[in-house]
Amino acid sequence: MSEYIKAEYGALAKNELIQNNRASMLASGYTDIQLDMLPPKAIMGIACGNPTSASDLQPGMKLLDLGCGVGTDVILGGLKVMPGGLSIGLDFLPEMIKRAKACAAECTALDESATDFYVQDIGLVKYDFDNNFFDYVISNCCICLVNQNKVFPEVFRVLKPGGNLVFSEEAYKAEASMPPELDKLIKEAIDKKITPISNDSVASRIFRIYVALAKNNAIEKEKMLELLRQTGFESPQVVHETPQLLSMSEPLEMESDRLSDSELQEYTRCLEQTLKKFDVNDYMTFVTIKAQKS
Repeated sequence: MSEYIKAEYGALAKNELIQNNRASMLASGYTDIQLDMLPPKAIMGIACGNPTSASDLQPGMKLLDLGCGVGTDVILGGLKVMPGGLSIGLDFLPEMIKRAKACAAECTALDESATDFYVQDIGLVKYDFDNNFFDYVISNCCICLVNQNKVFPEVFRVLKPGGNLVFSEEAYKAEASMPPELDKLIKEAIDKKITPISNDSVASRIFRIYVALAKNNAIEKEKMLELLRQTGFESPQVVHETPQLLSMSEPLEMESDRLSDSELQEYTRCLEQTLKKFDVNDYMTFVTIKAQKS
């Protein structure tokens, strides 16, 4: 994971104002029923899909969420595996784990023993769990940020025979590449550490998607499916694809410690004008992939 993305994620973790972003979560594939089960602080709106919806979770099962953030999917999973089951979340950022624990504690329908959270960088394997321990391993917008050649074998190890890996990610559209003028502006933001002011606006979401594309952090669907087959998973497939209805209908607010106010204003103006020329859906889509351990 790049330092730029780590800094962005850290800023999101510290911003208590980002909550109850139902519109974005609904667009990512969550349902009103699911969102009604969650405390507002667990509804940040930064998902790539809804991996729990593609998981046949039952009472007594064990679930692991890689890169759990504020605990959204851990909580939803915990509600499914009660009674007797366990839903565990891992995240590299202590601030996110703290928020996830608080969100789980606020969910009155959730048994206290149904969830647990640990600080761990999911890219630094191995995980501190026994072989054949989990029925499901899920992830949401995180697999793309780590070395899948290392992570998939470790996921395979901790899954029970018959267990499933289900993850949602941003994926490239093979037929389109990002326009050079936009690619240049996004890479300038990365180089000069120009970031959106941490909020949950659509404009900020569009910018962050383009950052993932520019940093080659989105996945290529066919390559990902082949890597899963090589790891030993059976019948990996895209089970859901969600285009994002995103458009630049609001201002983009940026910040940087490296630019003067006038330089930042000029960069933001150029970026906004360029973003309005293009549709982010021409270059990416959100997919959910499922694969089973034999």
